Amino acid sequence: MKALLAALTEEFETSVANLKSLLQEEQNRLKKSEDDSKLLTLELQNKSAELEEMTKVKCDKEVQLEELSETLKEFHGLKAQLTSTAEKEQDYLKLVTLKTDLEQEAYDHFENIILN
Repeated sequence: MKALLAALTEEFETSVANLKSLLQEEQNRLKKSEDDSKLLTLELQNKSAELEEMTKVKCDKEVQLEELSETLKEFHGLKAQLTSTAEKEQDYLKLVTLKTDLEQEAYDHFENIILN
């Protein structure tokens, strides 16, 4: 009976030791999983912050692009006005030149009449 009880006790102690070992392994795996989870959570937070910053930058760039587009439209409008003004000035200069030429011809004509 003592030998049977000793054998059972030894078997139980071996089983308990094995279970303790398995428990320790599972606790270690759980700890590693928790650590990995913390690292992944931190990485996710960093990526979320980066994405938020990139989204903000994108919005800022879109606003700048809109402003530049409006400025470009204004520039084209001013360029058209400047071109129109330059053409009008050229036409005016042509008219002044023609007037001067006509006045010179009239002067020359009257001078010929007076001298002849």
